[in-house]
Amino acid sequence: ASFRYELELAQKQLGDAEGNTKLLTNDLEAYQSRIEAADNFIESISAQLNTAEKERDKLSEEMSARLDEMIMQKQNEVEMAERIESLATEIDHANEKCTFLSTELNDVKEAANQMQEQLSSKIKSLEKVLIESKDESAAKVKKLETVQKSLALKLKASFASKGTRENM
Repeated sequence: ASFRYELELAQKQLGDAEGNTKLLTNDLEAYQSRIEAADNFIESISAQLNTAEKERDKLSEEMSARLDEMIMQKQNEVEMAERIESLATEIDHANEKCTFLSTELNDVKEAANQMQEQLSSKIKSLEKVLIESKDESAAKVKKLETVQKSLALKLKASFASKGTRENM
């Protein structure tokens, strides 16, 4: 009965270790999904930054073209000043947007790096737990095999002893 109990206990512990392995695998997949989502977010921010930079460059070109046109047409200084001020404001807004998006991108990259470091640490920890769990299960299975062999030898000896008594 003790052997059966130890065997059932070892099987249960092996089942628990397999369950833990599945949970750890699911955790790993969830973390990998989060990293992919962070990468996608970084790509989105980068695309927005590129768009904002193109918009800024386009506005800069438009301002230069308008200034050249105004100088060539010799419009009055009031109209020229208003247009220049308007374009400068647009450029300032575009520059502010670029700066903001660049800062956000850096923050996201830093957060992604921190998440990746945390995930790496968690994965190493989970791998260590998994290895320890497997080693413990293997040791218990080996112990049960030893107990099983010992019981088999005792049983053989018992049968051999009974057979000798019956022959007498």
